Amino acid sequence: MNPVLTLSVSNKSDLVVAAGMWGSILLDFFVKVSGFVEMNQGVVRRLPHVRDHLLEPELILRALRLNCLTQAYEPLWAELCNPAWIADFWTHDRTDRPGIGDVTPDWQWETPLRTDFDRRQALVEIDAITAVMLDVTAEELCTIYRTQFGVLCKYEKAMRFDANGRQVSGDVLKEYDKKGDRADLGRYVLPFTPVDREKDMTRAHEIFTERLRSRS
Repeated sequence: MNPVLTLSVSNKSDLVVAAGMWGSILLDFFVKVSGFVEMNQGVVRRLPHVRDHLLEPELILRALRLNCLTQAYEPLWAELCNPAWIADFWTHDRTDRPGIGDVTPDWQWETPLRTDFDRRQALVEIDAITAVMLDVTAEELCTIYRTQFGVLCKYEKAMRFDANGRQVSGDVLKEYDKKGDRADLGRYVLPFTPVDREKDMTRAHEIFTERLRSRS
């Protein structure tokens, strides 16, 4: 396991790794419990950052697909694109979603993740990857989520996704609960599927831990 270092960005891949880790609930938790009232440079330098970790390709891919939303990111995408990504895969078991590694070296409209389900899944997997990088167990990760992120827990318990990966609005869910098949669902397509973030993070943590073990 590589040592945890404070951040000193020396290249673009380091910057994207840092951005990916900063998007995790673990880094959010570290900032929350630190008591800092302002996110200045001094605080950022104290945040953990892992260099040259064996799971770095997975973290970079997910961070880029979440953030490279416009063609302005084309140079960054082209520079960091890794042929190994084609072998990457989601940690969920749905077969109806495009693969996380279904990308090309050239930025295209499909390069960034644009559906709600896929973007949520990428964030869940970033949480798991960051935990593995920082030697945080799946149980510890779920405990942090459950005890420190009550609003997110409540939000996720009510969350439903339609057959096309869109997050269903609360009004439509209420309409469907009240009227069933007679409800006007608008653009949403049945079935509406719930999610379980603790289960999803645990599964992702197990898969990424196994990937790390196989590469070590």
